[in-house]
Amino acid sequence: GKEELLTDNGVYIIQPRSEVVTARRKETALMKQVSKNSEFYGMAIENEFSYDQSPYIKTIPIKHLTPVFDYAGIMYCWQTSEGFYMCRSKGKVPSSCRYDSSRTDREKLSMDFSQLKPYYYAGLIYFADMRLLSLFKSIFGID
Repeated sequence: GKEELLTDNGVYIIQPRSEVVTARRKETALMKQVSKNSEFYGMAIENEFSYDQSPYIKTIPIKHLTPVFDYAGIMYCWQTSEGFYMCRSKGKVPSSCRYDSSRTDREKLSMDFSQLKPYYYAGLIYFADMRLLSLFKSIFGID
């Protein structure tokens, strides 16, 4: 097997998963002292890292949300009662709110929806996964 990770700065890491290495790690003096239910154990042995608990990552049902825009058929923006939700679930948006992945459309999207940046900084935009968060930050020039 393998472990996959997309970091906040957009670096995609694939690590091979070895049961032999994991078993040896579990037998070290340090690991014998760590509680199996601790956060450190999860990160060190099970490769469960804190990015999974990002405050920006959330699953929100879209049934009663309003679609706002479609970016290249891979990121859909939905209006929530408090802010916005970015996910891969399709919604019917006006043709003027559909953008492709070209540089021109990326720039147009970031200008047309420039009001999203303050929502992001206020913590009012949620994402279905880290890849969408990274894509959003790339489009809107957020470090």
